[in-house]
Amino acid sequence: MLPPMPAYLLFGVTFAFAAAVQPGPLQAYLVARTLSHGWRRALPAAFSPLVSDGPIIALALLALSRLPVGFERGLRLAGGLFLLFLAWRAARTWRTWTPEAVTGSASGRESLIGATVVNLLNPGPYLGWG
Repeated sequence: MLPPMPAYLLFGVTFAFAAAVQPGPLQAYLVARTLSHGWRRALPAAFSPLVSDGPIIALALLALSRLPVGFERGLRLAGGLFLLFLAWRAARTWRTWTPEAVTGSASGRESLIGATVVNLLNPGPYLGWG
């Protein structure tokens, strides 16, 4: 049997790995950004959890633990609506996509900001850190 601290560390690492490999809004955003602007412009977006997870952890530990259960349901509803919005935009882009339409006009900074917003509005990190 493992001592308590390594057991918790192993649990945390496996839990985080399982959460990271599941498809979600951030992965959908990364794929859509890569297809529409190319991988070089989308690469900075992969670092968005480094920007967004700090505030998410603070909010989950300080605020979400003190809020009523109904707020958690509201957060899930808002996240679900945001996912539907992303799906609608992806479907609209897919209908009009052509290989010639891939442009490098968007900057890497725009990709990072967009992915950070997606991660901040995604209920998954809040529920995971909470």
